Amino acid sequence: MRRYRISNLRSLWYYGVFLLVPSPAVHVRQGVDKLPDCEFNANFAACEASNQVRVVSKSAWREAIVQDHTIEGPIADWYKVAKCAEWKNLVDVRKVYPHADYVDPYTVFNIKGNTYRLIVKIEYRWQIIFVKNLLTHDEYDKGGWKR
Repeated sequence: MRRYRISNLRSLWYYGVFLLVPSPAVHVRQGVDKLPDCEFNANFAACEASNQVRVVSKSAWREAIVQDHTIEGPIADWYKVAKCAEWKNLVDVRKVYPHADYVDPYTVFNIKGNTYRLIVKIEYRWQIIFVKNLLTHDEYDKGGWKR
């Protein structure tokens, strides 16, 4: 089954139904990127209509996991919660993570019992989370991440 990236599709309005079809002007790559891919079938609209939050730029925590494998579980738990969250503001975030702090323009989460700090920027309007850094508590206190 062929897979299409959302950006490679154009929309048509036909008999009151919103259809998504491949755009002829764009070269469709198969299986290159993982987000946000959906199978082009009857479930396509359901996949796009889901309220899942997109978490972007996970390379920061992948590097941290290479250095310390014990944080893989806590990061995976945070990712599962964040991906399914419907946060509208910091108050909603603090209902799930009471120790989340706002350091303009970032939200900082305590990971693994306050051993690590996950620094993200949450775009509530578009339901996107941009991961900036995953630092130890000591690295976070130095403040170099604010630049």
